[in-house]
Amino acid sequence: MNKLEFATEFGKLLYAKQVPVERVVIEVYWEDLSQLDFLGEALKECRNRTWFRDFDRTVPRFPESPEIKQVHAEIVKKKEAKNFHQLSEPKTVISKYLKEKPAGYARIASKFCKDCMIFLGLNCADVWEYCEDKNIDIPLDYQCRTNDTEEFEIIANNIIGDGIKDIKKIKNSGNIFTALKGVKV
Repeated sequence: MNKLEFATEFGKLLYAKQVPVERVVIEVYWEDLSQLDFLGEALKECRNRTWFRDFDRTVPRFPESPEIKQVHAEIVKKKEAKNFHQLSEPKTVISKYLKEKPAGYARIASKFCKDCMIFLGLNCADVWEYCEDKNIDIPLDYQCRTNDTEEFEIIANNIIGDGIKDIKKIKNSGNIFTALKGVKV
């Protein structure tokens, strides 16, 4: 806000509080308030507030410079809170694949992909990507009801089909399966 804009807004505030507009008053307040970022908004807010000078709070008065700074601080707090909420709310992007599926479907699909990794050694992310690309529906009642790899392979083939051969396998070195080989649970 430049000095002319300040003088205009400040003059409106003076007039609203029934104080004669004098150049010296504008100069004094400008020196004290010119560094405030939201000075124009603070002056407009001051026009809308009732300021009191006597004990029964009936006579409106003109705000002092510290009171205008306090109004400015309130505006800054509101703006910071608004910006914080805008930044903290994550924007979720739902894939086309999940958009058309019922609630809870992502959890079921995730479970299926994890089971493919455990039983068949397939890369979990690649299983998901394959199902998404081919728009494969995993049954909503899917549960892994077996501990047998061959039996699960039949289940996975029924869901994915022949494309199961195209999905990358996880590497056998450096993963948890290699570390746990031979360990009985």
